[in-house]
Amino acid sequence: MHNFCIRGITHSKAFGWKHICSVPTDPQQPNVGFKSIWTEYGQFPMEVVRNHGATYIQTPTRVAQDSLQMYMCLF
Repeated sequence: MHNFCIRGITHSKAFGWKHICSVPTDPQQPNVGFKSIWTEYGQFPMEVVRNHGATYIQTPTRVAQDSLQMYMCLF
């Protein structure tokens, strides 16, 4: 798991995926305070990650494109 997360961090930095790899700590205030899915993955429920992803998946935005790129990289 450690090696997987280290590689995730490396790819995230190289491709500019920080915005999709950071989850708001408070869904009611999505622009304040974030946790990294790579370094703090056990500190929030999966539902929080899903809800965050639902805010940009299938939208005509760069964030949605980056999310697809990360999926393809991991796949």
